[in-house]
Amino acid sequence: MIRPSLSPRQLSILRVVATWAKWLIAIALIIQLGIYANDVHTRMSAIDSCEWYPVKDRFERPKPPHPYSGRYCYVAQHTVLLQLFDAEGRLFAERMYFHLDGGVFVWRTNLEERVVSLFYDSDSDGGEILVPPTLLDRLRAKLP
Repeated sequence: MIRPSLSPRQLSILRVVATWAKWLIAIALIIQLGIYANDVHTRMSAIDSCEWYPVKDRFERPKPPHPYSGRYCYVAQHTVLLQLFDAEGRLFAERMYFHLDGGVFVWRTNLEERVVSLFYDSDSDGGEILVPPTLLDRLRAKLP
């Protein structure tokens, strides 16, 4: 394989671009950590004084009971903290999202009437938590 040789000027430009890319990635990570720390502070400072509401299906269709339950509260103005629990009462998924109105939830089922997800209405086109939750959802529930 023949490799084209780069001039010293081109090598210098590549080094500068690589250095800038590393700094941009580091800055983006610091910003993301700051956002996460702010979310943690919001959750932890409001979770003890939160008034919890049970997650109820918006359509309230008669269907067999499922082993999952959920609750939500407003941790800040228009910010909802949603928690899902398994049959033993262990927290297995948690989301915090922005929403102007009250909590709107729909348990989605498959053809056998087994729960496959919980849809929640947020101001950014809604969200969904799969049941059982993904590995990322389970890890997020364990982190502060």
